[in-house]
Amino acid sequence: NVIYLNGSDFENIKIMDIRNLKKKLLQTSISQKKRYIILDDIEVFNINSLNALLKIIEEPNDTNYFFLINNNTKILLETLKSRCIEIKILLNETQKKKIISSLLQYYEQETYIDLNLARTSPGNFLRYNFIFHKIKFDFQNNFLDNLIIFLNEYKKNKNFFYINLIKFYIDYHFEHHNRKGLSKNSEESNKKICILTNLEIFFKYNLNQNNFINSLKQII
Repeated sequence: NVIYLNGSDFENIKIMDIRNLKKKLLQTSISQKKRYIILDDIEVFNINSLNALLKIIEEPNDTNYFFLINNNTKILLETLKSRCIEIKILLNETQKKKIISSLLQYYEQETYIDLNLARTSPGNFLRYNFIFHKIKFDFQNNFLDNLIIFLNEYKKNKNFFYINLIKFYIDYHFEHHNRKGLSKNSEESNKKICILTNLEIFFKYNLNQNNFINSLKQII
């Protein structure tokens, strides 16, 4: 009785996925129990899927309950947002670390990322930690060389997850520099903003990767 779709598991959730969801919802749930539809990373669903989803949400019943998880990586469609009751979950650093430690223990993951440098949700921390560990990522390597590794992964998978992973790595890298006092905070902050701005342009217009990396060399 739980249906789960994750926007970043695909290049985009296709409209056919939403149509199939509608068919499932028309069927009787197991044992006549309540059914829970969890739509994660709702902000990265494509516009056609979101519009199709609107029609489903507008006709609720006593059996189906929708949970839309917005991770704020993009602006959510306002017409969809207006049909929801918004509950904001804000965790302080102590709460985050406690939850992350519990999740690492539960999933038997070795800690690969420094908890003190990671500014992300507990769920994303586990996903990033798993990837870094899996590819034996070396944080001591050249920043651009490491960035190219993730850009190539994105090119291969076309998965929105890797865009967020790249942004996380950039933030993590500069946070590490700030904590170590490797350069002035203002200088590092300006570099990070320039890199993230160029990254957004790179993804938006699907620019040449070599040209993008060369532009970052000038910034760094």
